[in-house]
Amino acid sequence: ENARKRQQDEEAKRRRRLEEIRDVLPYRMGMKWGLKLGERVIVPPQYRKILPPVGGYCAFEENACQWGVMALDGKVVVEARYQKVEIEHNGTVHLTIIPGKVKEIKL
Repeated sequence: ENARKRQQDEEAKRRRRLEEIRDVLPYRMGMKWGLKLGERVIVPPQYRKILPPVGGYCAFEENACQWGVMALDGKVVVEARYQKVEIEHNGTVHLTIIPGKVKEIKL
């Protein structure tokens, strides 16, 4: 009972935090990309590339041609193992496994 309540509190806190960081933007340092909110670093520069956010998520490239999806607080929601990732505003994500083979998920 307590564990469930604590988890719900954590999730509510995280949702509030995500609402506050809607204006987060990708930034580059050297060859790596991270996410920033104004001057505040949300995700340290550790990725090959991060695309501009769509809603509360953004696509990121961990290794060459290995794309995934992270929430704006840096929590990875789709592991980086897809050739291409397209996020729609309605939360639908198109994950290209190989050209012509696309998996669709809802965030």
